[in-house]
Amino acid sequence: MKKFVPRCEHRESLECSLAKAGRLFLFIGAVWTFLMMILGIWHYNRVSSEVLNQAIKEAQTAFAKDAAFRKWVNNHGGVYGPVTEQNPPNPYLKHMPERDIRTPLGKKLTLISGAYMTRQVYELLGTRYGASARMTSLNPLRPENKADEWERSALMEIAAGKNSVRVFQKVDGVKKLRYIQGLVTEKSCLHCHANQGHVEGDIRGGVSISIEWDHYNNLLLKHIKADSAAFFCVWLLGLAGIFMAARHTKKYIHGIHEIEEEKNEMDRRLLHAQKLESLGVMASGIAHDFNNILTTIMGNLVLARKKLPADSPLLHNVVNAMKGAKSASELTRQMLAYSGKGHFRIEKVDLNSVVQDNFDILKTSIPKGVTFHLDIAPDLPVVEGDRGQIQQIILNLITNASEAVGNSAGSVTISTGAGYLGNDEIEKSRLNKKPEPGQFVWIKVSDTGCGMDEVTQEKLFDPFFTTKFTGRGLGMSAVLGIVKSHGGVITVDSAPGAGTVMRVLFPALKQETAAETGKEQKRSKAVEKTDSLRNKILIVDNEDIVRTVCVDIVNHCGFVALSAADGVEALRSLKMNQGLINCVILDAAIPSMNGVELIEKLREIDPDIKIIVSIGFNVQNASRRFAGFRNLYFIQKPFTTENLSQVLQEGRKL
Repeated sequence: MKKFVPRCEHRESLECSLAKAGRLFLFIGAVWTFLMMILGIWHYNRVSSEVLNQAIKEAQTAFAKDAAFRKWVNNHGGVYGPVTEQNPPNPYLKHMPERDIRTPLGKKLTLISGAYMTRQVYELLGTRYGASARMTSLNPLRPENKADEWERSALMEIAAGKNSVRVFQKVDGVKKLRYIQGLVTEKSCLHCHANQGHVEGDIRGGVSISIEWDHYNNLLLKHIKADSAAFFCVWLLGLAGIFMAARHTKKYIHGIHEIEEEKNEMDRRLLHAQKLESLGVMASGIAHDFNNILTTIMGNLVLARKKLPADSPLLHNVVNAMKGAKSASELTRQMLAYSGKGHFRIEKVDLNSVVQDNFDILKTSIPKGVTFHLDIAPDLPVVEGDRGQIQQIILNLITNASEAVGNSAGSVTISTGAGYLGNDEIEKSRLNKKPEPGQFVWIKVSDTGCGMDEVTQEKLFDPFFTTKFTGRGLGMSAVLGIVKSHGGVITVDSAPGAGTVMRVLFPALKQETAAETGKEQKRSKAVEKTDSLRNKILIVDNEDIVRTVCVDIVNHCGFVALSAADGVEALRSLKMNQGLINCVILDAAIPSMNGVELIEKLREIDPDIKIIVSIGFNVQNASRRFAGFRNLYFIQKPFTTENLSQVLQEGRKL
């Protein structure tokens, strides 16, 4: 048999699944954020590198122009320019005989070398175009070209083999990119630098270029702001996607768990139905044999009591034995009621009259310290059911409610009502089989007692389950079986410390009130007639002891008893005594021949013969099974002399 997951475990499983899904999507969100951060950092570094390369390219361009100007001038042996305050004769070229010349018109000119020209250009331009440059050397001809600390370090690196060196430094509070590239001594450079010991190919110094970083930094920030906004939008879109996926996953998990919960609920109901079915099969299986035994015991005890004199010392023992047999019969009825196969006499019942007629009995079930309230709704529709079994339901509910209150101060209220019951209310029924929505009449019993937790409620209707020190635990299981057999609904609303409300609902009969039902019942009783039976009665039962006691009971009632052990013998006996046998007491579970088939064959021999079917379980089911036969009566096992005598004398149809 398949195991189902209890609701509490299922709820924990749902919370666990949701927690796992939540952690998974938090992890995905964290990974997504981390990836976007890595991508953002990579993009920032790439843009920064591009901006830096652009600045370096500018410095390299400035150096390339300087080198090109210098080379052109040196390749031409220098150029001559007029001597002015800004262009005095170069003192470092005084060893050259043609440093100073005059034009035919007498204008004085001086020789300008490539280095002299570029220095003047640097001094003239300054930082007009965002970059400044100057020539520097570890061993300068001109003291002003002496390398500063960083330039000295950079020139040493260049002398060691580097082509260029760059660094970011703050100069006068302004961040600058400083770039230096070495100058290679060429042949034309030896005019000025040969006396320093330089030879062609030496690194004699370099051009130091400084570029203000604010322009490039602003360019970098512009790109970064635009790209950051784009990255932020992509990150948000990703998070939104993850959030939507998490929501859909949560709904999916809820859906899966709802399906699992429905499946578990169906499994639970199936288990309960299988348990009920198993007990029902067991109860109906033992009912025949056990009731046969009880019929024998009770019949013989009744006969023994009638035969004993009133002053016999054995009479007390016989009476006690009869009480024990009746208790055993009651236990069987409770088990059959639980399985839904109990003895029912179906009639139209007014629930208000059941409650009011038994009010005094119900009050005796309530402890003295408990207040008992009655709340009856007027003009209730009637229901179809067994009045005695409905009375048993009410008594069990009242007993349970009063025991829940106990010796403490409290109250028990029984109320009735009627109304439409929809699917939502019907689904709350503790029965697996649910009736169709419609008009229902209910009995509600509420108490202010200790209440029940979910575990107790789940076991409330299980047979032999009880929270009391004494008791068989069959009361509530019998209630469940009776309600089931009546096609009704039973609901429980309870919580620890909050009391309990139990409601039993029966389908209402349409367009009929209790007053009309009472009139109809009176009319039925007024026109009910009984046919007297003739002398001989045929008893058909395969159990010898049952057959024997039935013969004794029939004889005791003043009739002549004939007996048959099976259907074949019964037919033969009826043919032999045709016209003399007016009644057949037939066991419903005769093994040799189907009961319906036997009745048909008996009626072929004598169409007017009356038949009493003795049954060990539900009369209602037997009524359906033998529907269509006239002059057919039923008696419930175990029966006594009084029961059988009443049926024989009155011919009362059950």
